[in-house]
Amino acid sequence: MGINGALGGAGTLAFPIITVGLIVLYGVKSLELIAIAFVLLAIVIYSILRRMTDVPELKSEEISVRGKTSNAPFRMVASTVLALTLAAFFRSLMVQAVINFLPTYLTTVTKVEYQYVGSAQIPYSLFAIIGQPLFGSLSDRFGRLSMIAVTCLGCVAGVLLLSFSSTNFLLTESSLALFGLFSYTGFPLFLGLTGLIAPRGGITLANSIVWGFGMIGGAALGPALAGVLSGPAFLGSLDRSFLLLAGVGAISVTFLPFVPKPRSDVSPSLK
Repeated sequence: MGINGALGGAGTLAFPIITVGLIVLYGVKSLELIAIAFVLLAIVIYSILRRMTDVPELKSEEISVRGKTSNAPFRMVASTVLALTLAAFFRSLMVQAVINFLPTYLTTVTKVEYQYVGSAQIPYSLFAIIGQPLFGSLSDRFGRLSMIAVTCLGCVAGVLLLSFSSTNFLLTESSLALFGLFSYTGFPLFLGLTGLIAPRGGITLANSIVWGFGMIGGAALGPALAGVLSGPAFLGSLDRSFLLLAGVGAISVTFLPFVPKPRSDVSPSLK
């Protein structure tokens, strides 16, 4: 899951650099070239993978065995992952709020010129690529829950440093690298842990609850909250808004002690 997420992070790294460069040089209409190129690239990749994929045929008895699953009640599944979902919600709220306002923060607070915004975000995106397989590997060694705690605190530290670094570009870049290292680890860590604590027969439902209500719910609220907080009627600036959001993100850690232990059938090495 960490490797999978890292490849998605590679796209996050490349896209702002490409798009901002094209807009500056050739205008907004040049983005049509990216859309066409990506469609053609997707077709080529699909054609290659279709030739490479070899799905073995299952015997009838294997199909019957794999088809025997029991459905866990929604209430049982939801109660099992409630604490983890709340932790995901507050962490995602903070992370997505900061991510959405990063370009605005860099241009209005750090005073980075627009044509260099994509390049200024390279440390963030680069370390986001590194962080996912790194913490995926560490969670295999030291446990999912402990790494979630580490990355939640790391995200908070990155946002705090970012909010205090508006006048120092090098410090801003360092804080972006720190934030990127921890912020995109939710996919391998939260869903990895969900699969270990969810009742048998309810793992997919549990994943959808943690990711849908937790991660996506927090991500939906975060940018709106950051915009309101940074307005003149409240805090009046993005750096102060980020400072308060760091406190909101820290709430996620308070729910982790209430996350249930992994199921008894889970290998001790994964707990």
